[in-house]
Amino acid sequence: MGNTDVHPYFEKVSVDAKIKTTESEARIKELQEKTHHRCPVYKTLKAAGVDVISNWTRA
Repeated sequence: MGNTDVHPYFEKVSVDAKIKTTESEARIKELQEKTHHRCPVYKTLKAAGVDVISNWTRA
């Protein structure tokens, strides 16, 4: 079933998070790092060797 030439898993995932806040860029970066450290989805993808591209910007 399906195309055998297509990988049945993610190779790359892009996340574009837009944060509505008055906090500084440094605080946004800190939140991003803490989220990466604690998020089970992020950790699972990284452990599986998925290239996760995460861009956090102020909305």
